[in-house]
Amino acid sequence: MGGSTAWDWLFLPIGFGFAFDWGFLNFLVAVPVALSFLAFGIIYLRQPKLYLAIVAAFFSVSLMLFHILIVLFACSIAVVLAWMVAGNVRRAIRLSIPFLAPVPFVMLWWLFVLTPEVQAQTPPTWHISLMRVSELIAYGAGQQNDFFFLPIAIAVIGSPFLFGAKLAQDWRWNVPLLLFIAWMLFGPHEVFDNYFTYQRFGVFLLPMMVLTLRPGHGYFRAPGFWMPIIGMASILPVAYRFASFEQESIDYRKVIASVPSGGRLLAAIVDRDSDAIRQPTYLHFGAWYSAIKLGMNEFSFASFVPEIIRFDERRYRPQVIRGQDWYPANYTTAMLNEFDYFLVRKGALQPPRNPFGKGCELPILARAGTWTLYQADKKVSRTVYPPSCYFW
Repeated sequence: MGGSTAWDWLFLPIGFGFAFDWGFLNFLVAVPVALSFLAFGIIYLRQPKLYLAIVAAFFSVSLMLFHILIVLFACSIAVVLAWMVAGNVRRAIRLSIPFLAPVPFVMLWWLFVLTPEVQAQTPPTWHISLMRVSELIAYGAGQQNDFFFLPIAIAVIGSPFLFGAKLAQDWRWNVPLLLFIAWMLFGPHEVFDNYFTYQRFGVFLLPMMVLTLRPGHGYFRAPGFWMPIIGMASILPVAYRFASFEQESIDYRKVIASVPSGGRLLAAIVDRDSDAIRQPTYLHFGAWYSAIKLGMNEFSFASFVPEIIRFDERRYRPQVIRGQDWYPANYTTAMLNEFDYFLVRKGALQPPRNPFGKGCELPILARAGTWTLYQADKKVSRTVYPPSCYFW
């Protein structure tokens, strides 16, 4: 957009923010594709030739392969850009057509995929608060939203202004950034059963700023010298988080290595928080058993629309239902009957030898730090656990 390529260094940490911490893989994969789409869209808008319009249309439809939220976001920004540069309504409509190519596919998805999915019919939730301001800055710089990392994020986001960056004099070029900020401040937290909706878009803050800001003269000179330093420095807190988490997770590796392959494991993550990463990182750590030992786990709250594989409720109804992993205290005797191993994480202190209640003593298979692995009693049938059994 006419600025120094040195600003590219600020993009180093943005991929390691909220969406990365939660493991939103397909969304993260779609982010560079969406940015490439917007870059190509600007090329098309500057030279609106027919062959470029055809490529833009196919490009916009291809976003459907990644994430529906990315389709809506990227195409909406592209349409806004088209109206900004058009000059009149007729030309704006003509320039927007390639970016509206996914509309028929989105409508078909809405009618035949989303509408029949019962779990996607829950009303949206918003969780609007002043904390969204700090989330916007922190997630935009790939940092955590806390007192330690937020100042680093402010320094990263604010650095272009110290080197003279300013909003475009033509107000139309500021519209994408303003719309993005409005989305981050007032967008839904959960919609169509998709949780943490607005938070994951923080990764687009710096790209939207680059789209809007124009170079100028600021307090500092030589951005080509300072921006690489700022970019490299901003990645150090990310590296520190990961190194701390790796050290913190050593005990889990020891315990999970003790579980035999091919069994059924129920995780009771009573204390799901990490000292290294702000999100409830350990909530689904039991699921690694499926990947490492080819066993089976309880359901997590994660969901996809549509759900491709479902249980036939006439034959079998799982005892651990979706979302119950948040509430291990509500695990029941029937759940104990379905599993071979029970992985428990409980605070800084070791869990008691018997966390399941009187008459439900289970042998300990492994223990390290806050992690304890219990094994179902093979001497008795799974169906004879007394109804008084519980987890906590």
